[in-house]
Amino acid sequence: ARSSGLKKVAIVAVVFILAFVPGTGHAESDLVFFCNYDVLFSVDETVGQINSRARVRDGHSVPIEFQDYRIDIAVASGGEGTVKFSILMFEKSGQSWFLINPEPLSFGGTLGVPVEYRWNDGGMALDVAISVSSGQHKGTK
Repeated sequence: ARSSGLKKVAIVAVVFILAFVPGTGHAESDLVFFCNYDVLFSVDETVGQINSRARVRDGHSVPIEFQDYRIDIAVASGGEGTVKFSILMFEKSGQSWFLINPEPLSFGGTLGVPVEYRWNDGGMALDVAISVSSGQHKGTK
């Protein structure tokens, strides 16, 4: 009977710790980047281009759609004024999106400095120019 009481105490302690630990690192996930981007995407003879801007939380993606294709550009803090980018590409079939590149296309940059990334493979080509300004915390003005 005593060991089941200790198990209950241990379970309650673990649940209590898990409930409060994510809150300690929560401020980092509130970091917001401001992105200006120009994306040129071509598949065989079809070319699409989007020039826009977006706000994105640290570690999250900017989804960009070109008819039956979608490009997700994840933006994450690299520390000390740097930023890391990771691109996933999807193709739509029916109502579902299917991943084209199992390994993300990754590159880095410096906050406030435009960076360009080019990729092509098997009739598909991607040219991304992106600039990310200093992040701010959500809720600040």
